[in-house]
Amino acid sequence: MAAPTGDASPQAAADGREPDRLRFLANACENLTSAPPIESSCGHTRAEECLIPGSESSESKADSQTRTPFPYRRRKRGGRNGGDARFAPGIPTAISRALATAADRKTEQIFYPKLGLSFNSAEEAKEFYNLFSWEVGFGIRKGRQAHNNHGYITRQDFVCSCEGHDPDENSASCRTDCRAMLRLLRSDDDGWYVSRLIEEHNHPLSEGYGEKKQWPSHSQIDPTTKTFIRSLRENNVSLGKVCSILQSGGSMSVEHAFRKESIRSLSARMAQESIREDISKTIKLLQEMKETDPSLTVAVEVDDDGRICTMLWCNGKNKQDYVDFGDVVTFDTTYRTNLYNMPFGLFVGVNNHFQSVIFGGVLFSRETTKAFEWAFSTFVKTMGGAAPRTILTDQCTAMESAIRNVLPLTKHRWCRWHVLRNAKEKVGNKYSKYCSFKAEFHRLVTDVLCRKKFESDWKKILQKYGLQQNGFLHRAYRNREKWAKPYFVGIFCAGMTSTQRSESANHMLKLHIPRASPMHLFVRKYNEFLQYRNDAEARERHVTKQKRRVLRINVPIEKHAQQIYTRAMYQKFGDELFQSGSFAIRKVIPPGRYVVYDTREDPNYAYNEFHVELASDHRIITCNCGLIDHIGMPCCHALKVLVHLDKTEIPELNILRRWTKSASSANARTADQTSVQPRSIASSGLQQNIILLAALNLVKAASTSGTPLDVALRAIEEASNTVTTASSSNMVTTLHLEEASQPSTHLLDITNGNVPYEADPASLLCPKRRVAPGRPPLTRLKSWRDKTAKEKKKIVAAAEAECTTDDVKSINRTKRLSEIISTTHKRQRKN
Repeated sequence: MAAPTGDASPQAAADGREPDRLRFLANACENLTSAPPIESSCGHTRAEECLIPGSESSESKADSQTRTPFPYRRRKRGGRNGGDARFAPGIPTAISRALATAADRKTEQIFYPKLGLSFNSAEEAKEFYNLFSWEVGFGIRKGRQAHNNHGYITRQDFVCSCEGHDPDENSASCRTDCRAMLRLLRSDDDGWYVSRLIEEHNHPLSEGYGEKKQWPSHSQIDPTTKTFIRSLRENNVSLGKVCSILQSGGSMSVEHAFRKESIRSLSARMAQESIREDISKTIKLLQEMKETDPSLTVAVEVDDDGRICTMLWCNGKNKQDYVDFGDVVTFDTTYRTNLYNMPFGLFVGVNNHFQSVIFGGVLFSRETTKAFEWAFSTFVKTMGGAAPRTILTDQCTAMESAIRNVLPLTKHRWCRWHVLRNAKEKVGNKYSKYCSFKAEFHRLVTDVLCRKKFESDWKKILQKYGLQQNGFLHRAYRNREKWAKPYFVGIFCAGMTSTQRSESANHMLKLHIPRASPMHLFVRKYNEFLQYRNDAEARERHVTKQKRRVLRINVPIEKHAQQIYTRAMYQKFGDELFQSGSFAIRKVIPPGRYVVYDTREDPNYAYNEFHVELASDHRIITCNCGLIDHIGMPCCHALKVLVHLDKTEIPELNILRRWTKSASSANARTADQTSVQPRSIASSGLQQNIILLAALNLVKAASTSGTPLDVALRAIEEASNTVTTASSSNMVTTLHLEEASQPSTHLLDITNGNVPYEADPASLLCPKRRVAPGRPPLTRLKSWRDKTAKEKKKIVAAAEAECTTDDVKSINRTKRLSEIISTTHKRQRKN
C-alpha cells in the first residue's frame, strides 16, 4: 500500500481510505481537463485550478502557500431581479384571449391552461386556472414557490384543494394526496408561462353549481362586492340582511348567491382589519376633519400610561349652534356603541325649527364624578366659557355632583319620564286603568301649577289609596323640586321636560353605528350622523323660506306670527291659538288683569282658573300657567286675552329671538363652511361611484345593442390599459404631494386630569377593552334559582302595595331554623 501523502492522518493511512479518495479526485480532475470549461463548485473554470490535496497541480502550488483542507465553499447563487408582473398594456389577457377563441377551439373547456400559455401576473394565472377548475369540478389553492437571493419569485405552483394528506386517518379532511397541479415559471419580461400541467385527480369531481361553489376558491367575492359588503356592515346591517340584499340587488338567483359562510368569514376579516391600529386611524381621520373644519376642537384626557380615558369633540357647526340655542341643554349617555364599551354622551339642544341639534359628543371610560366634571368643564371651555341656563339629565348621582361643582349657576332638573317610568311596577295594582288613582295622579302631575296645592293634593291622594309607606312615591316627593311642574315655573326649558331628545339622538346614532365599532369608525359614522341632522335642518330652512303658511283662525295676530316664526313654531303657535277658542274670560280686574277659564271643564274645578296680566305699555303679557316662561311663547290663555283686545301683533317682549326666522341666519351662512363638508369630486369614494355607473351603462348598452363579446372586451381592455398608464405616470406626483403635507401640531388638546399632557398624538394608547366574563346576562339560560328569585320579587312588589311596612319586612326576612321547626311540628299535630 502506498504511503500516505498530504495531510492524511495516520489512522486514515493505516486504513488505506485517504489515498484512495485523493487518487479518485485526481483522476476526476484529469478527466475534466478534456471537457469544455465548466464552472466548478468552488468557482474555477478549469479543474486544474482546484486545490485538491494530493494532486500534482496542488503539489506544485503548495510550495508558496500553506496547504488547506478541501474547500467546501458554498456556490454563489445569483439571479435577476424584477417586478411582480409584466407591464404589457397592449397585450390582451389570457382570459380575454380564451373567450375570443373559444368558438374556434374544439376542447371541452373554454379555459384550458396548455403548456406554454403566458400570463402577465401570477394572479391572472390563478384566476385562469380557477376558471378551469370550475369547469372540471375541483378547487385550487396556492402551492409551493421558489425565489432567488433577491427575493424574486421564479416558480409558483397551484395545486388541487385535495393535495396533501392528513396524518390522522380517522378525520373528516378532504385531503387525498391529489397530484393535480399547475406550475408556472418566469419569462424574461417578468411574465409567467405554464411549464407543467397534471390533470389527473384521485377523488370524485363536483357536479352542478351547488357542489362546485362549496370549494373555497369558488366562493371568493369580487372587490366591488367586498366594498359593498363593507359599506353595509359599517352601516349596522345584519349578516342575514346583507345576504338578502346581495341576492335581491343583482341578477343572482337563490342558487347562484354567495355562500353565507363566505360573507361571514369576509365580515370577520374586515372587522379584524378595522380594529388594527385604531388610534392611528382615528388621529388620521381627525386630521382630515381639522383640514376641512378649522374650528374643530378635540380634547382628550389620558391616564398616567398615556391611555385614552375621555374624549370630547365639537366642530364649528356645533359651536355656532351653541351660540344661538345653547341656553338649554339635555345630556344623556348611551351604551354599546363602540369596541371598548365606553359610554357615549350627547349634548343636545333644540333649534328655532324645534329640531334636536347636537352641541358635542363625549366618550367616557368610567361614569364617575371626576369624569363628568372633566366633560362638563371642557365642554363649557370649548364653547367660549358660556354655561347653559338649564340642563336636563337623568337621576345619576355622579352627574348631579359634577353639575353642582362645575356649573353652580346652571339650573339642574331631572327628566320627568325617568322619575315616573317605574310607577306602574312600584305602585302595583292601584296603578291600573280600573282604578281612579292613575287618572288623579297624572292630573296632579300635569295640571297643578301651585306648589302648595301640589304638596297638599299629593298627600291627600296617598292617604286616599293607602300609599303613605310606598318607598317609590316617597323618594319622588322628596326630590319633587327636580322634576315636578310647579317647580319648573319661571325656568326656561325651551319646551323640554325630559331627556327625550338626547335619547332619540342616541337611538338614531345606534342605527348608524355598529355595536362594537372601533373608535375611528365610530367618529366617522358620528360625522355622518351630524351631516344627516344638518340636512334635516337645511330642509326646514328651505320650507320656511319658500312655502307660505296656512292661516287657521284668520285673526290679525296670526298674520304677525306667520311673519316672524319658523314653520314649526308657527304650527305650535297655531295649536295654542286654536286651543284659546275654548276659553272664556270670567272676570276683568283693572287695569290689566284677566281671569280665564276653560269652558270644557267643570267651572267649579279648582284648577280651571288662569290669571293673565297685560302690562300697561302692552309690551309684555304674563300668565300663571308658566308656559310663557317655560317655552318662551304666548300660551292659549294669553292669546285669548290678546284676541279679545283685537291686538294685531304679539307683545314685543314675548317674542323670543331663538324661535324666529332670523335666529339662525348667521348659522345658515356658516353651516356649509364649518360643518362636515360634502365630498369633493377628488374623493376616492365618489370617483368609484362615477366609474361604476359608467361601467354599468357600458354593460347595459352592450347587452341591449347586440354588440359582439370580443368588441366589448376589447373596449374594456383598452380603457384598462389607458388607466394603468395614467396611474403609473401620476404616482410620482402623488408621492411628492404626500411628502409636502405636514400634520397639524394643534390637533388634540391632551390633558391628564387638569394638567396639560405633552405627548405625540400618535403615541396615545387605546382604551382598555372591558369584556364581561362569562355569558352575557341577558341571553344566558335562566336557572331554577333565578326563576324563583324573580317570582319572589314579584310577590314582594305586590305585597308592598297592600301590606304595611312590618308585613313587608316579614316577607323579605329569611326564616330562622327555629321557625321552620315550629312550623313543621304544627303541621304534624294537625295531621
